[in-house]
Amino acid sequence: MAFIPSPSSSGGTATLKQGFASRFNRRACYFMIAYQSNGYHVVFYDQDFNVIIPTYNTYSPSNREYEDVSNIIKYHSGNYMADGSIGINQYQSTNSHPSTSSNYYASSFQFNGMNGCGWIQGFSDGSVGTQFHGAYTGQNKRRDMKKYFTSDHTNRSIIYGLSNGKIFARHINMPSEFDMPYVGTEDYAYTGGNTTMRGTAAYNNTLKEMHFVYDMSSNTYQVRKFTNWDFDAYPDPTVAAANATNVFDYTLNLSGFSTSNNESRFNSKMLLRDDGQLHMYTFFTSSKLANHYWTNPTATGSITATQGNTASNTTSYGYDQGQNHGMHIISSRDGKNYAFISPYYYYHSGLNHMYSGMGETVNGPSHTIQNHDSSHGYQVLPWRDDGFCSYYAGNGYSSNYSGTNVSNFMGIGGTTGKLDRQSGGYKYLPIWPGHNTTGYPGLACVNDYRTFQYDGSGMGKTIAFNDKTIQ
Repeated sequence: MAFIPSPSSSGGTATLKQGFASRFNRRACYFMIAYQSNGYHVVFYDQDFNVIIPTYNTYSPSNREYEDVSNIIKYHSGNYMADGSIGINQYQSTNSHPSTSSNYYASSFQFNGMNGCGWIQGFSDGSVGTQFHGAYTGQNKRRDMKKYFTSDHTNRSIIYGLSNGKIFARHINMPSEFDMPYVGTEDYAYTGGNTTMRGTAAYNNTLKEMHFVYDMSSNTYQVRKFTNWDFDAYPDPTVAAANATNVFDYTLNLSGFSTSNNESRFNSKMLLRDDGQLHMYTFFTSSKLANHYWTNPTATGSITATQGNTASNTTSYGYDQGQNHGMHIISSRDGKNYAFISPYYYYHSGLNHMYSGMGETVNGPSHTIQNHDSSHGYQVLPWRDDGFCSYYAGNGYSSNYSGTNVSNFMGIGGTTGKLDRQSGGYKYLPIWPGHNTTGYPGLACVNDYRTFQYDGSGMGKTIAFNDKTIQ
């Protein structure tokens, strides 16, 4: 783990002994990575996008004060950390925008996922780790971010996914399918599972229900419904399944199934709301991102879902072109609200994003945003405890601070449980990485973002998100 709770504390009273980089009683929530010919540059931001540590007095490659605080860039000997030592030596396309390329870009919508940054393991105390996989190299976290599903279980240190015919639980600090299971859990291998399916599942903690797609027949989803599934009582997926009831299986058809390939058939994402309405979000490559919704069934049979909102795209690709491409979801810190996102153009550029949550009651998503951009990328980030914002990954650097921005702030308004969007405001980031020339840096949340609370006083709490969350 990246940080250690006080040994005298437990549950919701657990606090950090020290904060970011062992100096401040404050946590990083986000970080930016940029790349230039003189190396990688990293800046950490707090919960409100303020720089925690001023990074550089000057923008000279020979004078970077930040290196004296944290060794994320500089190693003990004073030499620069080699790119390959943390598995990001493939990511050298970050000083340009992605456009049509399928390479690795910091400005890609895939730079941030439910597992944090798509490049590295980065944590709120300033520590950093590799995500490199022997077989999948730098693709590992990008592949994994497609596998996670919607779940509002209480222990936010656990992240759940569906892949290779099984449901798995991982600690958010070691979130890969290929990491060890969360302590005391084992993967649940369900019967009749299509191993190509990934992330097409939904758990609701209020209803204690689990629905997941276990197979496809032509363009028809084969869905399995469980009642009395309780991730709070039984965080182990295998034990949760054993104590639940598989009441029936049912089939689901989507109207307007415009493109049939691995993306639309095996990489769709689901949501089960508190009112019982179910959603399916599907990225139809070179066509649209579409929402379909249906009423929670009470008996087996065939259902044709109603098409809700759609967001058009142009030439675009996903899972059909490889496992490290395709749509994925972003969870709010509390797991109650979700963003469903897919590219507008080719592999990384532009963005279509739809939003809904457990407490919503409108048919389909409450918000749909379209960034029809064929050159630049956009990233959706969790914000505060229940909301989101999005980052335009344009040409941003110290002398061009307005080249990027954070906007579309969204969260629960009042006590309604409904997502409200602030569409008129932009936030410009105050201090940039060390380069002062053309660059398209990426912005991501730290791995452990969901394990601690947003502090309304602005001080930056070190308290665990709730009594169930083991940091």
